[in-house]
Amino acid sequence: MSIIAVTSFFYKELICQNIKQPFLSTIHIETKIHQGLVINHHPEMWALTDGYFPSYEIGLARQTVGKNSEVYFRKYPRYGLTYRYTNFNGSPYLGEAHSAMAFVSLKVAKCNIVELNFRTSLGIAYLTKTFDYKYNYKNRAISTNWNASIGFELSSAWKLSKIAELSTGITMLHLSNGTIKTPNYGLNIPALEAGLSFKLNRADVRYKIPETLILRKGKNNLRASFGMAYKEIIERWQEKFQVFTGDIVFTHFYNNVNRYIIGFDGAYDQSNKIIIESQGDTTDTWVDESKFGAIVGHEWVISRFAINFSVGTYIYNLNKSNALVYNKIGVIYFFHNNIFGGITLKSHYAKADFLSANLGISL
Repeated sequence: MSIIAVTSFFYKELICQNIKQPFLSTIHIETKIHQGLVINHHPEMWALTDGYFPSYEIGLARQTVGKNSEVYFRKYPRYGLTYRYTNFNGSPYLGEAHSAMAFVSLKVAKCNIVELNFRTSLGIAYLTKTFDYKYNYKNRAISTNWNASIGFELSSAWKLSKIAELSTGITMLHLSNGTIKTPNYGLNIPALEAGLSFKLNRADVRYKIPETLILRKGKNNLRASFGMAYKEIIERWQEKFQVFTGDIVFTHFYNNVNRYIIGFDGAYDQSNKIIIESQGDTTDTWVDESKFGAIVGHEWVISRFAINFSVGTYIYNLNKSNALVYNKIGVIYFFHNNIFGGITLKSHYAKADFLSANLGISL
């Protein structure tokens, strides 16, 4: 009897492996409402909004089932597209914001019917009102209609039924053009969120274990990249300045899909000369107009993509208007095992410095 039972078990497992997962059983419609405010990181920001205001979000998410190694090690994340709208509580200076973003949602922890997730979103935003020196001079936050849109979310998901989930959490949305045009203080919107999501099919999701697992834990890499950006500064209206960037970093996988970053970076910023001279100092060489720093950070690796966040401190910078500490958020894509490209947003606290396009090599 035991032989028959075991044979029957393996036969059922074989049949289940060959049954195709219904596509709609992996698709979720998500709706969310955010209640937040604009951070007043500059005195001029106080006049732009009046307290708290809601934002509304709707999106499509797909549940991964384990076709590749990264999905398995990341505990089957979700990815998708989302649209978020706000009118800043009727602000006459900011108008409306429409954000369209791609996202990936990673499981942090899971317990029975509750799971904790961390979501990163990246896309573009269109703002209906921008700075105008005659008609909208109070809006020092945004000078272009099209901007980068970056979102972060830490939330808990509660399973209500076979197809429905309730989510609650905290979010942060950043809107900025990376100082391609000034003034560009940027908009930083922290919020509390609540939402409902619905699966489009009642069929259970059958998670898989890939036949081949890519083991990276303990691996080290030496990486170098170079990039370029354009920016404006308030001191020179509508004049473009080039920024050339470079970094060399050491990376270490502390598990199979995450790694630490430590290294050095630098940037030759043409606008630095004007700022330094306005301080009463002089610049003799390109080194005087450059900034050099030490950075530490973290990187999430998802197949050929990687999302990184790092914090740096200046070792050399004659620009006294910059804070000592800065941060960088970047997305990179590996065209080959050793060649990658990407974009990086560098900021001082909540004020963008520049948005650069980069190309690099990893050894």
